[in-house]
Amino acid sequence: MHIPLLTTTLLLLTSLTPTLALPSPSPNANIEARQQQAPIQTITCADYSRIANYTAIDSNSTLRAAFLQASPQGTDPTRVILDRASVEFKAKNLKFDKALNTRCGNLSTVALREVNTNFSRGVVAGWKVAAPVGAEIGAGREVLCVAVFVVMYIGFGACL
Repeated sequence: MHIPLLTTTLLLLTSLTPTLALPSPSPNANIEARQQQAPIQTITCADYSRIANYTAIDSNSTLRAAFLQASPQGTDPTRVILDRASVEFKAKNLKFDKALNTRCGNLSTVALREVNTNFSRGVVAGWKVAAPVGAEIGAGREVLCVAVFVVMYIGFGACL
């Protein structure tokens, strides 16, 4: 392939531009922060309860799937709710915060117990979970097909 002289020159110049750049200015010692840090908020018992419930739902794949299915918001926004609650629960170390557990009670263990109780009643996070209708449980057709293929394989193998 023929590369013209202009293309070669442009490629050479673009590869040299980082070395030809001007040096960066020295760091300024008079830099001041313009963004104010928000004060750390104390978590309320209601927030702790909500985060603990979502974390308990997120910790069990069956509960998570039922929650995503029952949510009227759709799976993507609901997934974000569960993921953020789980990250916040671990980041703030809520399960082992003694002051919070003294003030509110250990809501993480209560949430684990109550989420399972509610799920056995067909409710996840206040939404009714309906069992799938018309779904077949079993593998009758699959087992039959595999058996036919095995018999055919053995039969054709014996013929050779």
